[in-house]
Amino acid sequence: MPVIMTVGGDAIIAGGKFGPFDWTFKAPQRTATAVAKIYEYLKGKNISKIAVMHSKDAFGQDGLAELKANAGKYGIDIIAEEGFDPKGTDFSAQAFKLQAAKPQAVVVWTIGPAGAIAAKNFAALPGERPLLVQSHGQPGPSYLELAGEAAGGTIMPGTKLMAPESLPDEDPQKIVIESFIKAYNDAGIQEKFPLNTHSGYAYDALALLRAGLEKAGKADPAALRDALEKLQNVVGVSGVYTTSSQDHNGLHADSMVMLIVDSGRYKLAP
Repeated sequence: MPVIMTVGGDAIIAGGKFGPFDWTFKAPQRTATAVAKIYEYLKGKNISKIAVMHSKDAFGQDGLAELKANAGKYGIDIIAEEGFDPKGTDFSAQAFKLQAAKPQAVVVWTIGPAGAIAAKNFAALPGERPLLVQSHGQPGPSYLELAGEAAGGTIMPGTKLMAPESLPDEDPQKIVIESFIKAYNDAGIQEKFPLNTHSGYAYDALALLRAGLEKAGKADPAALRDALEKLQNVVGVSGVYTTSSQDHNGLHADSMVMLIVDSGRYKLAP
């Protein structure tokens, strides 16, 4: 039975030769895609020395592996790294050690409240604060609420859903995103589950399912799997999907934007 995931790292979207994942697809951008977006931005800012602070879970390990594997391609040197328990409530010791290494930026790879805790810990340190970069799992109101003022100046890769006002009229995603936001609000979902990147990923999973069923022409598991593997230009909230036997995600770095927290809201990072 085909499975379309709305979370997870690179390991779950491999197609073809990876056997167990032949039937698994993924709506969110791959970890490697988010890492590439971050490194492109840092390189553009002449930042070459970074530190990494990661959670000791599957998500954090996946991010650390990709950050290490791709650093050299962008002329970036990881000069220090620290891990932490994602269920912890204070990471001041790790933050202090990383700041002492004097990196130009610190990439925090985690999801959930831990990212906000890390932001507060770095903000509380004396001296000059390095540029703080969060993962693509953070953009949403929870991070802003939990981190408070400490979130200011934080940057992170995210989907265009988090900065809809930045989209030009010719962007094929604009009408999809605007329609999605309107429907989300009209249905009263915003009040219970404030809009975030994961809202878009859930919608896109259903959009991929619909496109796959239309292409397959029938609700047959094998036919649906084959169709999901051959989708072309499916315009979603999080990007324009084109899948293949070797790519069960179908999104690349251009599907993401770099966001910055400014005055309690997300804007395009300068």
